[in-house]
Amino acid sequence: KSFAAEFAPHGITSNALAPSLIATDMVAGIADLKDRVPVGRLGDPQDVADAVAYLCSEHAGFITGAVLDVNGGFLIH
Repeated sequence: KSFAAEFAPHGITSNALAPSLIATDMVAGIADLKDRVPVGRLGDPQDVADAVAYLCSEHAGFITGAVLDVNGGFLIH
């Protein structure tokens, strides 16, 4: 949020991404994790990449100082 406040007047946005339960080596072997995700699957690395691409695009030009949770609804429980 400090970066967002400092650089916003210069047209630079600053956000954070908070991925959870992404199908990577870190969560391999923990099969029951997908049952805890409301969308019914683990996230794919491409899901995270798509969120990054969005935040880097002109479509997100009015978003700054935000934390984007990429978690398939995991935190709504």
